[in-house]
Amino acid sequence: MALGNTNQQSNRKLLILKLKSKDENDVSLVPNMFQISEKVGDKWVARPELEARVSGNLTKVELGEGEWNKKKYGTVKLFLEDAATDELYLLDLRYNSLSRNLFNSLSALESFDNLSVSNYKSKSKKDDKEYANISLWQGDKMVKGKVALDALPKPEVITNKAGEVIQRDYAEVDTFYKTQLEALVPRVAAAQKA
Repeated sequence: MALGNTNQQSNRKLLILKLKSKDENDVSLVPNMFQISEKVGDKWVARPELEARVSGNLTKVELGEGEWNKKKYGTVKLFLEDAATDELYLLDLRYNSLSRNLFNSLSALESFDNLSVSNYKSKSKKDDKEYANISLWQGDKMVKGKVALDALPKPEVITNKAGEVIQRDYAEVDTFYKTQLEALVPRVAAAQKA
């Protein structure tokens, strides 16, 4: 099964999946969900239902750049193929706390078949608050990150004069993950040629 609980067949349809953290009423989604868009005529149309997971074989990784409000950001496009439904899924991601966990797990892969990306929620032991998380599975085994959390670069913390955190600069963290993903791109391409 590829998306949700449907077993519908198609003719090699491309579906674009984007992580959504809020619903149409601007209410936070915990866990995050995938919004799925498909081409209808000449337009890309978002499906009304959201999905928690997608699965398939990783066939391609593309790194790029986007721009919003004259500010550039890095993008990562993951292509998953599902032979059972004859569909191709394009996960269109930006660098953020959720996707960085996924990128760390992708870097640990030795093969790229039978993958599943799942959104879920977890509860903080400190304050009992629920948080959105994402996981990568290969078959029935969860893929752990290549680099342990305590060995990952930390964001630069910017504080005001009172010592309060104003923001965190993730530039160094994102550069680290971009390097990991740049090494993944040719590995996935080579696996497709084999």
